[in-house]
Amino acid sequence: MRKEQEEADRIRAEFEKKEREAEEKRQKAANKKLIQAQRQRLRKLSQARECEYQDVEVLCQALSIVELTDLNDRVEEETEGSASKVIPQAREALRKKQKEAEAAVSGKAKKLQSASSNESAKSEVWTEEEMTLLTKGLKKFPGGTKKRWETIGQWMGSRSGEEVLEKVKSLRDKDILGSKADFATSRSSKPQDKGSPATTKASAKAAETSSPKPAAAAPASGEAKDPALVAVQSWTQNEQVMLEAALKEYPASLPPAERWKSIAARVPGRSPKECVERYKYLVAQLKAKKAAAAASK
Repeated sequence: MRKEQEEADRIRAEFEKKEREAEEKRQKAANKKLIQAQRQRLRKLSQARECEYQDVEVLCQALSIVELTDLNDRVEEETEGSASKVIPQAREALRKKQKEAEAAVSGKAKKLQSASSNESAKSEVWTEEEMTLLTKGLKKFPGGTKKRWETIGQWMGSRSGEEVLEKVKSLRDKDILGSKADFATSRSSKPQDKGSPATTKASAKAAETSSPKPAAAAPASGEAKDPALVAVQSWTQNEQVMLEAALKEYPASLPPAERWKSIAARVPGRSPKECVERYKYLVAQLKAKKAAAAASK
């Protein structure tokens, strides 16, 4: 019984659909006849009056049935044999309407383009937090990880796999890093607090475990104004994080020149020499701290 009812409903639905389609087709044909009649009426009325043929044809193609009927009624009220005022007025009104529509479309397109440009510019600038997350993600998901870039992007929560890959490529390509506009912070940013226990300990530990090289002696306090010392202290938090990651990625077992060149490539804007000096500075800081701790006991 239920199947019979469902079949009956299906047949009725199909019948109603066909009826609607047939009615729409009949209505469309009727409208076509009506508009053709009104177009012929306007052409005939224009022949008995002085007016531009081109204006008449434009109006015939652009106006709806209602608009054509109203225009024809107004043209019929004009005197035959004289210049029509109604048709030129209608053509000018149509021209104005078309310009307004074009301006609206153009304005909307400009707004969409501007919004798209702003969104694109916004997505190209990486914040300090994103740079830190990227560095951590590269360590957390090393080379060989399945779908590494997509995984890092999902872990960051704000970037796609393609964006992560493009950023990593840009960081490795020293030729396109002449400007710091690509980063949320630059060397002009406030230097990290070299006295921070957590930062100093983590940085020096990474440096100590990454290479067995002997450390340089800690700078004396009287050399604080030395340009070289100022330079080695003026590292941003992002640069420090990237240096630590690079030290772990490229162990001391590599040839020194190759190792520091690779490490510098992971720290945008820093040369191999600057990375070496920073490394030595961190090791010296750690040793000085350990010596002070031993002396206080």
